[in-house]
Amino acid sequence: MDMEQYEEIFREEASGILESISLDIIALEKGDEEKLEELFRNIHTLKGMAASMGYEDMETLSHKMEDLLSNVREGKYEVNSNFIDLMLKCSDMLQTLFENTFGKKKKIDISGITGKIDKFSGTKKNTAKVRVKNKDKDNGNAVYTAKILIGGAPEFKGVRAAVIYKEMSEHGNIVSSTPGYEKLINGEFDNTFMVDIETELSSAKLKEILEDMLDVEKVEVRRSKIKSKTPPREKEMNPKEVSIKQGIEKQAKGPVYVRVKMDKLDELQNLIAELIITKSAFNEYMNTKNQSMLDDAIQKISRLISSLQDEVGNMRMVPLEEIFNKFPRFVRDGAKELGKDINFVVKGEQIEIDRSLISGIYDPILHLLKNSMDHGIESPEIRKKAGKNVTGLIELKARREKNNVDIEIFDDGQGIDTDKVKEKIFEKGLLGEEEADNLTEQELFNYIKLEGFSTSSSVTKFSGRGVGIDAVDKMVRRLGGHLFIDSKRGHWTKITIRLPLTLSIIKTMIVSCNNAFYAIPLENIQETVDIYSNRINSIHKQEVTVLRDDVYPVIRLRNVINANEINIGEVLQGIVVGDGASRAILIVDNYETQIEIVVKNLPSIFDNVDIYSGISILGTGKMALILDINNLI
Repeated sequence: MDMEQYEEIFREEASGILESISLDIIALEKGDEEKLEELFRNIHTLKGMAASMGYEDMETLSHKMEDLLSNVREGKYEVNSNFIDLMLKCSDMLQTLFENTFGKKKKIDISGITGKIDKFSGTKKNTAKVRVKNKDKDNGNAVYTAKILIGGAPEFKGVRAAVIYKEMSEHGNIVSSTPGYEKLINGEFDNTFMVDIETELSSAKLKEILEDMLDVEKVEVRRSKIKSKTPPREKEMNPKEVSIKQGIEKQAKGPVYVRVKMDKLDELQNLIAELIITKSAFNEYMNTKNQSMLDDAIQKISRLISSLQDEVGNMRMVPLEEIFNKFPRFVRDGAKELGKDINFVVKGEQIEIDRSLISGIYDPILHLLKNSMDHGIESPEIRKKAGKNVTGLIELKARREKNNVDIEIFDDGQGIDTDKVKEKIFEKGLLGEEEADNLTEQELFNYIKLEGFSTSSSVTKFSGRGVGIDAVDKMVRRLGGHLFIDSKRGHWTKITIRLPLTLSIIKTMIVSCNNAFYAIPLENIQETVDIYSNRINSIHKQEVTVLRDDVYPVIRLRNVINANEINIGEVLQGIVVGDGASRAILIVDNYETQIEIVVKNLPSIFDNVDIYSGISILGTGKMALILDINNLI
């Protein structure tokens, strides 16, 4: 057997369950009592999966956590800070045990955490799972037939049935099943199967336990006609010796996971079918030389390629919750360590972005949350004196903006001290005192993104407001995004990360300048205009011109790339770029064309150049640098 494929299936499922466990514990701490049942169910499911894979430590710890939650459900323990801390420590150990399933496995001692559970429970005894031994009828056992209807993905019904079978074996002695165990784990049945089990439980209790199992949709339990004397089972009937891996073996063919909705795959298949039909049209043209037929086929090919591009792009999209769900625990622990009360709110986690952006955006968000916790939110005492709610607010929210996604990190803390920013600008010799005083708030905030710029007077384990913002800005720009800072001193700070929905393919206008090609994203272009050179004036060393009674800064691309100026006539080719208040007219040598381009990362030689966001190869084989308009203007 190829064990790797089974481990991959386990890891894919378990990673999501572990994340849910952590979120459930945090929600339970906030008073969401409904999460108690969800938490119990997730831990119960993880226990069964770990047992099926032979991960005994994970199974044991999950079982002990399950016992704790059972006591909470029965009212024996209350949900207090000690209980939550213990559950989170257990969650951390589960995560450690899970990560140990990758690569070379090493022995991890769980006695420390299990000892804490025993101490919390007020017992020293080993509360690990006790299996029900085989007992005869004289000891009060009865044999029941359970008819079980399962749900979930049909291609994995054998695996699901095997997990249910194994969990049933913990409550008694399984006598037989219909179909037999081999057929059961291989999925050779409809969605319903039957199990005869000898147990000391009542039929009502057995039904209750079965209904609580994952993927069980309906259960019928009746007294079996089988005698209580248990017949010997064949070796393969023992779930300890015949793992659910056998059930997976025949089902895990081809790709192990496909996280794509079936309707998207159906649409993809339909588009491919149309391409095959269009291919036949090309063959027909070769025989008839019918130009009209060729033109129609070319148009259809173009449409189909665009549709394929859209479908594949949609398949690459993943919800932001993949990373947003990691932050509630981080904020909870950080607030506790800092001695602050913080209400952390997450919104818009269902918004999707390209999967290539997911991993890259985690660190910038993490750093900004650290700043909000440490230097944004004040201590409860200071907040009370300021007339604020002693519980600070941090919001992490996402929203769609045209072809972009905005991720906001907001805190209702002390805001940014603009006077300190001005002092730091003057201290570093970046501007004179008078020039610094004339800066707008937005211009002041932009200085915070400069390397090594900080207004923090103390160093803590968290970065001060401004320390590392330059690194965050670089990481965001490397993803094709932009960082915006806004704040009101004494009240709040909001930092926005604006990202493109996708990095792969964008619509652009290709322009030329000094015999080189440049791409401008169409979303940054408002219009193209003819600019008369005699209408360009200079104000404070900045060229400007008037267009429909509005004054626009003029940016000559030749100056930006340090190329020599040439006389290109009285009428210049301009492009109105930007959005809202930040607009300018970009002067280029020539407009070339509008096309879709494939975006590639910039070579390392461009690391310190902020006017480009990427590079692409045109159909002619020539290179085009993609202009970063927000940084350019």
